[in-house]
Amino acid sequence: MLPDAYIVHSTTERLRIKIPSKRGDEVYFSSLKTLFSTYPGIKKLEVNPLTGSILFVHTGDTRDWKALAAYAQKNNLFQLGDLNPQSENLSWTISRQLQELENRMKEFTRGTLDFPGLVFLGLVSAGLFQILRGNLAPIPWYTAFWYGFSVYEFFKFKSDKNRKDP
Repeated sequence: MLPDAYIVHSTTERLRIKIPSKRGDEVYFSSLKTLFSTYPGIKKLEVNPLTGSILFVHTGDTRDWKALAAYAQKNNLFQLGDLNPQSENLSWTISRQLQELENRMKEFTRGTLDFPGLVFLGLVSAGLFQILRGNLAPIPWYTAFWYGFSVYEFFKFKSDKNRKDP
């Protein structure tokens, strides 16, 4: 299965693609650079294995990424997702960054810890630290509402999911 790639941005002369699953793979990006060095219309190609990105500086006479995507797929490099990139809104960008963070965390901990688990441990640790310091004041009303709403949403989601799943 080919790694998924997506267009981060494109201008008349530049195209940046990210391949999150290949982040840190220097051998992969080296071979990718070699294969794309002969691709028509490419003036300059920069790869960054640390961030998992490729920057194509091209002649600007083509914005048809379908040919580039087909070339990458034919050479078993990656599968390019969105061929018509639109500007990202803030919530989508944050969501994508959090998902990448969670993927790296799972990879680092070999799947034993995910982002919600880390947040849970952090909040419980902060609570225990406050108890140890003798700070036993009741929680503020907005915090109680927030937790109450979160617990309600969690159990409502589980209940709705159980009804839909056979």
